[in-house]
Amino acid sequence: MHIIVKASRLRLPMVSALIDTETRRWNADLVRSLFFPFEANTIINMPLSYNLPEDKIIWVGNKRGEFTVKSAYYIALKVVETNEDGECSRGDARAPLWKRMWHLKILTKIRIFAWRACMNALPTRVNLHRRGVNLDVVCPMCDWEAESIAHSLLLCNSTRQVWNKWEDCPVKLDDNCIDFSEAAMRILNEGATRDLELFVVAAWSIWNCKGEAVAALSKMIPGQYTSLETEFIALQEGVLLAR
Repeated sequence: MHIIVKASRLRLPMVSALIDTETRRWNADLVRSLFFPFEANTIINMPLSYNLPEDKIIWVGNKRGEFTVKSAYYIALKVVETNEDGECSRGDARAPLWKRMWHLKILTKIRIFAWRACMNALPTRVNLHRRGVNLDVVCPMCDWEAESIAHSLLLCNSTRQVWNKWEDCPVKLDDNCIDFSEAAMRILNEGATRDLELFVVAAWSIWNCKGEAVAALSKMIPGQYTSLETEFIALQEGVLLAR
């Protein structure tokens, strides 16, 4: 009597549940009862190790099978490049920004930061509150407005002091109606690649607020500036030197 095992009633958390441990082969009847014919044939034709090692998670992004941020970045970059036309057809006006951003001559971690900022995926207080974290959403820097991405990176009083030092900025960054991705798009359309690089590097510096870039410069910076302002000027000079 042939018994069909319903997939809805059987939980298979591991591949080993599909293998007959005595014969060390696929349990063909079970596989065919759970999958479509073309899927079952593909599974059954996969060779099995005679030793039947323990199941483990394998990352397909590199030959070692181990996840790394670097391999994930290159996979994401390939997806962005190959799907550019598809994104445009779906009406994503930011598709040109994604393409340019992944080719900026900046650190990979800053590219990822900029992409997260454009996608509203940074852990600001507003975003954390939306995810159920019980905390005050007021910006800890100005103690006045809610800390959204736009406020944190563009509109906070302390942040504006930094952007005001960018004398040749191609766009106006103190527009209360602008968000980070829109600001980046405006810079892309009205400025040069160097401007976009400077914008995202300075925004990353503001977000991290570490003040380490100044040490990389050998020349004196005239005037009295806050640590954020000083770092922004240092970053601007650093981008020029890097180019």
